[in-house]
Amino acid sequence: MPATALKVNKVGETELAMERTFEAPRDLVWRAWTEAEHLLQWWGPKDYPTTYCKVDLRVGGVWHYCMTGPGGDEAWAKATYREIAAPERLAYTDAFSDKDGNEYPPISEVRMTFIDQGNKTLMQGTTVFASAADRDKVIEMGIEEGMASSLERLDEHLKTLT
Repeated sequence: MPATALKVNKVGETELAMERTFEAPRDLVWRAWTEAEHLLQWWGPKDYPTTYCKVDLRVGGVWHYCMTGPGGDEAWAKATYREIAAPERLAYTDAFSDKDGNEYPPISEVRMTFIDQGNKTLMQGTTVFASAADRDKVIEMGIEEGMASSLERLDEHLKTLT
């Protein structure tokens, strides 16, 4: 059975919830989400892959990355880890940033849960924005399509590791 398609739902006024199952053990999915060498292989849509990635996986540590578009345009972002419970939970503040890590809105709180299902992993994520306008702005920017593309890339990357 292939991995499931990404499901994204609006929750309340300010949240987005997503869910997807991967045909890979939870420890492997966890590593793919938390190690720079793996994130470089899959994070970002197919046409906007990650070209720079640095991860300091500890509470208060930072994941700073850049996705580069087909015309060379750069999209920098920064996550600051708030909770790490390997391999089941990860929470971080997510923001757009510049190359130096200076953050700018919209800023959101992300909670990821990785549920062990034997040789499969159910990934559930919730993103909470400061306002409905911030959530809607990110939706208009293509977060659903971008995450779907990224997670398809993750699925392909996981297949090379199993």
